[in-house]
Amino acid sequence: MMRFKQPRRGSTLVLVGILLVVFVGVGAVAADVGRFYVVTSELQTAADAAALAGGLALQKTTVLNPAAEVEDSVISFVSKSTLADGAAPTVVRDSIAMAYYNPGPPSTLTYDVSTRRPNAVVVPLSVAPRGLFSQLLGLGLPMNTTRRAAVWVANLSINCVRPWAFPYHVLYDAVNQSQATPSPLVGAPNLDPVKFASFVAAPPNTRMFVMTGPNNPTGGPVHDGNWEGYSFAGNAGIRGYQRAIEDCANKQVAVNVAGGTTLPGASGNNYVNWTTSAIEPNPPSYPGVCYLKPMGANDAGCYKDASSAAAGTPGVIINAAWGDMAGTGANAFNAREVGEFVLTCYFRGNAGESCPDQKAGSPQTGYSEGTMVGYVNGLASKSISPATILSNAPSNLQRLFLVR
Repeated sequence: MMRFKQPRRGSTLVLVGILLVVFVGVGAVAADVGRFYVVTSELQTAADAAALAGGLALQKTTVLNPAAEVEDSVISFVSKSTLADGAAPTVVRDSIAMAYYNPGPPSTLTYDVSTRRPNAVVVPLSVAPRGLFSQLLGLGLPMNTTRRAAVWVANLSINCVRPWAFPYHVLYDAVNQSQATPSPLVGAPNLDPVKFASFVAAPPNTRMFVMTGPNNPTGGPVHDGNWEGYSFAGNAGIRGYQRAIEDCANKQVAVNVAGGTTLPGASGNNYVNWTTSAIEPNPPSYPGVCYLKPMGANDAGCYKDASSAAAGTPGVIINAAWGDMAGTGANAFNAREVGEFVLTCYFRGNAGESCPDQKAGSPQTGYSEGTMVGYVNGLASKSISPATILSNAPSNLQRLFLVR
């Protein structure tokens, strides 16, 4: 008995048709998923912009409870300027929150502002994007997406930025190799970035500075210039001065320092003695900037700790300002550059005291009490940036930063 094969002609076309529907559906869903990611990115950008608008309103208002003004500003901005998925996202007035941000460490964001004025704004925005292809195919429902942003009204703090003021001409002369003796040069041009890069690339012992205190006796080895101290708001006195230097060396922010060239009661309180109190360890309460060897060791090295002292490797990073003297009294120091200074030696007035890591060609001994030796480790931006020291201490310099 013969068996006849069933004709299969046209089955491939049917199979292709079925698979084509599947492939189109999968491709449509994949395209829509990609679109959802794009919309999410747009929504986050919109939230960031809305939060910045709220932060600007918070920065400008002076009322104790700025919630209403900030909310009005955010809602107005979103309705006029912000788009996500081709339209203004949804913003709910009650969801716009006043907060208090603390940069830490660790950083914290709290919504409890009942006892203090808020310094941050949190704005959540939402959108319900619909996939074009998914809708055509009758697949899926609108997916609600929410993104939030927080903006901090940060203060540029002068804590820990200018505990020691060094004359700008010293840095300028060293970078340009223009002169080797102290001078009252004021108003020197800005540093050439190419020359400065070459300068900091040189070995530390060729770019060191020798700074004596402003009331040190004349005579002794040649020095590059005199360092100055800053006055303290409220006449904080020696303890405030010591704390500011210590906290700056430890990269903490604790004491407000006001601009100026004289310390409170300078005629009766010697600069050098005040500096020694800040630099020399006084454990356990006040660690001091440097770990100093006993006076009898005749070693003026500024060490990080006992282990670095045993290894003979001095050098502690502090923050300092380089600037011009612009008169006397408050704000008399015009800061030109700020940055890190590596303090390698501090002389306490001990007879025979020697600096183990001294400027090339300079004598290692013979310096009066209060003399500092060190070199520039780098300069920070003169304009505010996230890397600049920021805090919640009152300041007339403020900027907005996205946090979290």
